[in-house]
Amino acid sequence: MESSIGLFEFYSISDGLKMTDILLKSSNVHIHKNEIICPGKYALLIKGDLKAVSNAVSRAKSEKMTSMIKAELIPDISDKVFEGLNKNIDELNADAVGVLETKNYVISLVLADLMVKSARITILKILDRLGIVGKGIIIYSGSTSQVDSAHNCAIGSKYAENIVASNTINKPDSNFFNI
Repeated sequence: MESSIGLFEFYSISDGLKMTDILLKSSNVHIHKNEIICPGKYALLIKGDLKAVSNAVSRAKSEKMTSMIKAELIPDISDKVFEGLNKNIDELNADAVGVLETKNYVISLVLADLMVKSARITILKILDRLGIVGKGIIIYSGSTSQVDSAHNCAIGSKYAENIVASNTINKPDSNFFNI
């Protein structure tokens, strides 16, 4: 069962591509997504069973590439996180919307997984594209209490130092998000 992912972010595109090759050759994993996320930064998401992905994350850390910003393992990742990757917000009908901004893309996925497992929220979108300087943005919805609960989970986690800002928007206008 392929329910685990490894997340890697690099300051160097060249080093990121080299690491991609190392991990594909040394571990039984496959690429879920790899891309340049802002000028000069590269992100890689690999997928596989827990043991294979865990080995890949350990291997990446053992390479000691100074350009590697993060290497994280998410065992048993929620499908709701994958649904939010680059999804368009077609219609917004929510009591509340949360917007969480992180210092880097990898941590946004880690926090999105923690949040959907701790509160009844829907991931509307996870931004990871050029133009946001490598930051991660999670946009999620639910009742006000559940959005606040997800927010509290994130700011109470060991990843809190990576949060740039987090806001709850109550009863957002239906045209608010044209991102």
